[in-house]
Amino acid sequence: MGGNMNARDERRQHYAHSRRIPTRWRDNDVYQHINNVIYYEFFDTLINGYLMDAGGLDYAAGETVGFAVETHCQFLQPVRFPEVVDACLRVGHLGRTSVRYEIGIFKAGEESAAAVGYFVHVFVDRETHEPAPIAGRLREAMVALIRNPPRSPRQVRGRLKPPSVPPTGQGEGSATLSVLTGWEWGRFQRQALKS
Repeated sequence: MGGNMNARDERRQHYAHSRRIPTRWRDNDVYQHINNVIYYEFFDTLINGYLMDAGGLDYAAGETVGFAVETHCQFLQPVRFPEVVDACLRVGHLGRTSVRYEIGIFKAGEESAAAVGYFVHVFVDRETHEPAPIAGRLREAMVALIRNPPRSPRQVRGRLKPPSVPPTGQGEGSATLSVLTGWEWGRFQRQALKS
């Protein structure tokens, strides 16, 4: 996760935003804990909910869309239905067209993370799928999530006033999922690294 921090040292106060998410009966797998793919649903719900609420993301008709190009999740302790989780969010890196979100999944009331991970979006033009700058309210919402906000406005490509958005709530192993494959993956990864 951030810097040289060990995943087991992550605490909810290391994050800028949280969203409470209930688990469902169907989320449990045959091993009686939340299945690993459900954590990626937590990530999607947390990130896109925040971007819609704070950044004005219009996933249905907006000019730009975020493509997931890389995700990772490290599982630290099991979660089971009917437990409730607090999904916590911060921005680890904000580029011109890409952003790396860092996520902590915590059982309600617990300070140690059950899982930690990251999710990289490359923003593209809806029609051409060419990388597009992250701008306006969307960028402001992301700046508000930066763990250690930069001191120089130049580091965030312009002076931005973070929006005032209140938080919406107070298994051992590792998995990585690449959503785009083949030529698209290489193209977006190269563009993200340029940002």
